[in-house]
Amino acid sequence: QDIDRLAAAQYFAQLSYELAAEEQPAPELLRLLLNTLHLLCKGTKPLVQIKAVFELRALSISGYMPNILACANCGTYETPVMYFDVDGGCIYCENCPKAGAVAVPKTVMTAVRYICLTEPGRIFGFALSPEQMALLGRVTEQYTLRRLDRRFTTLEFYKSLQAGDATT
Repeated sequence: QDIDRLAAAQYFAQLSYELAAEEQPAPELLRLLLNTLHLLCKGTKPLVQIKAVFELRALSISGYMPNILACANCGTYETPVMYFDVDGGCIYCENCPKAGAVAVPKTVMTAVRYICLTEPGRIFGFALSPEQMALLGRVTEQYTLRRLDRRFTTLEFYKSLQAGDATT
C-alpha cells in the first residue's frame, strides 16, 4: 500500500512539473499537489479517486479543462449516459454519440463536473461505487495522456504496481 502511494506521489510531482510554466508562480497547482499529498498520507480516500481528481483538476487549473457543460453537438446538459471524447476534450449526449468516445453514466459525469468546477477545498468530497470510480480513473488518465501527448514513466511504474496487486 505504501509503495503504491509513493508511486502515485511521484506521478503527481511529475505531472505538476509538466503542467507548471517555467519560472511562473502556480499557487493553485501547488495547493492541489499539497492537498493531494496530504490525502495520500492520511489514506482516507481510495487511491483511484485521489489520482483521478488530481489528474482532472490539475489539467483544469492549467488550461486543459474539458468542455463538460453540455453536449458539444446539440447542447443537451444531461442524459442518463454521456460520452466523454478524450481526444476532443468534450462530451456528447446519448443522442449524439461520437465514435471512440467513452460511455460515462450520469453519476460519473456529475463527478467529472464536480472535480472541474467545485471550490478547491471540496474537490475530493464525493463518492462513487468502485466500478464507477475505476471508470472515472480510466477516463481521467486517458484524457491526461491525450492532452499532454506524452508518456509518464512514473505513471507506468504506478500502473505496474497496480497490475501486480491485481495478480496477488
